[in-house]
Amino acid sequence: MANAHEHTKGILQAVPDATGTEIILESTANGVGNYFHQMWQKAEGGMSDFIAIFVPWFWQDEYKRQTSPDFKPNHIELRLIEAYRLTLEQDSLAAI
Repeated sequence: MANAHEHTKGILQAVPDATGTEIILESTANGVGNYFHQMWQKAEGGMSDFIAIFVPWFWQDEYKRQTSPDFKPNHIELRLIEAYRLTLEQDSLAAI
């Protein structure tokens, strides 16, 4: 987003600094060095009031896809399935 910094600056001013308020900035991995990446880096490093929370794609049901009954995962896919506790429907390589 080309003007993310300016847009966000205006929006954030509308949220009161009061108990019970919350700001959630949601973005996808869309480039290193852009505004959202900079905000993430600051939050992750404890240099802002924001808390960095990562939600991986495999938590989302809409990213599941039925695999062929005869599909056999290769060694790379098996490592991914094991490492991230995926089902065959979540294995990104199998779903392509």
